[in-house]
Amino acid sequence: MTTHNSDNVLVSYANVLYAPVGTALPDETTIEFDDYESWSGWTLLGYTTTPTTFSYSYETFDVEVQQSASPIKSSKIGETLTVSFTLAQFEGEILALVMDGASDDTAAGAGQKAFTEVKSGGDTELTEYAFAIEGYRTDSTGTKQPVRIFVHRGSLTMNGDIAFDKGGVTQIPCQVTALADSTKPVGEQLITAHIVTGPATTTA
Repeated sequence: MTTHNSDNVLVSYANVLYAPVGTALPDETTIEFDDYESWSGWTLLGYTTTPTTFSYSYETFDVEVQQSASPIKSSKIGETLTVSFTLAQFEGEILALVMDGASDDTAAGAGQKAFTEVKSGGDTELTEYAFAIEGYRTDSTGTKQPVRIFVHRGSLTMNGDIAFDKGGVTQIPCQVTALADSTKPVGEQLITAHIVTGPATTTA
């Protein structure tokens, strides 16, 4: 039963991470909020300049009959899930990621400046990744407990223009589009969410 509970009202920024499809999810009990060094196989995408937004919608097919003014049955025929955010760190690795290209770093040396080369274009196949959004809720002890949403399989694309502006931050707008992970049962193919609501009762 739902009751009025301010602990369940979230005021939280979010971090976004990515990993190869099939990477194990971080444990909800042993890995604390903001402890990304412990996310085995996952990479943090860095600072964001806009709220991270999570959108889900679906289409339905409605059965209409002559004997009723309203549909008598409805079924889901398509669903769409996207995650949108804007990255503040203009790095070669991130630019290559959102353009589905490749980056290569050259270290500084005698007569050689350190630089990153990014190449992209011409490939019709999008690379797929798993993605994670992590925010937090504060429990009854005042501890920030993680709220995590995992997209099992998806693609990352640029979702707008990159502007070089003397009066603003050069940002990379991004969008994740979720794809069905058919290795999982029906009803579990788009996301998994872990909403930690309190600490463990005893120390293991």
